[in-house]
Amino acid sequence: MNEILFCSDAIHKYMVEEDYHEELKAVDELGIIYGLFDFDMAVDDGKYSSAVKNINKSDETRTAIYRGWMLSIEQYQMLYDTLLCKGVKLINNPSEYGFCHWLPNCYDVIEHRTPKSVWKHHPIIFAPDVLRNLLKPFSNSPIILKDYVKSAKHYWNTACFIPDASDIDKVIRTMREFCRVRDGVTGGFVFRQYVELEHIGVHPLSKIPIANEYRLFFLNGNLIDVSPYWEEGKYHQEELPLSEMKAIAQKVNSNFFSMDIAKTCASDWIIIELGDGQVSGLPVGCDIKKFYRKISE
Repeated sequence: MNEILFCSDAIHKYMVEEDYHEELKAVDELGIIYGLFDFDMAVDDGKYSSAVKNINKSDETRTAIYRGWMLSIEQYQMLYDTLLCKGVKLINNPSEYGFCHWLPNCYDVIEHRTPKSVWKHHPIIFAPDVLRNLLKPFSNSPIILKDYVKSAKHYWNTACFIPDASDIDKVIRTMREFCRVRDGVTGGFVFRQYVELEHIGVHPLSKIPIANEYRLFFLNGNLIDVSPYWEEGKYHQEELPLSEMKAIAQKVNSNFFSMDIAKTCASDWIIIELGDGQVSGLPVGCDIKKFYRKISE
């Protein structure tokens, strides 16, 4: 890894985006080279070449890790190709990015350790008969709704949780509300078995329960960080099933990715989801300098 690519500030283009100040500080202290990418110019204006104009061009290809806002698979492809023209190769190619970015792409790898899931790709269909057939595997059990990338968990009762999968009217209302609060759907809808998790607190804003959850980062097949996802998690001492998670990680088609795991009320550990490591936020319990030291090594 030769370079970190951060999003620039929306107004002050020669400064890093505020949410990545602490990461930049760690990178700077460790002497890691970094560059700035104008996310807004690329995503809003489609000017990818201009968005990377401050990235140095080189004759020899160097590897970089993007640390910034989430990109669609198509947007990532554009960024990847544009950077290649400057001699910069992102650590994950577009196929590897998409593998962890969309749950259906990686579901087969984590299926035995993640809640049962079914999905419906675009176009979005609200037809009761179609949905009733799709949701048969859940019978009348509770389910969670999300799209291929994210849920609307902070709208838990209206756009996420469905108490009875056979209640198609409620399913459709939840789908429509999801579209409203998320301003659309990425990829398609995913319906997941609801599994009750061990709770360790309450979210200060949305008031939803906070789960006993950890985020793991893997780089080139190696586990480089394990951190509690929430502040409250720092006060819990847990024995995590890291050997099994490492074995699963070897089957993931990505060089740099995150894995979120959580403890259930039955004291089992499940995989919530995988994510591309470049657009996965560092959890509050992460030692940022240690994280980047592992990357640089």
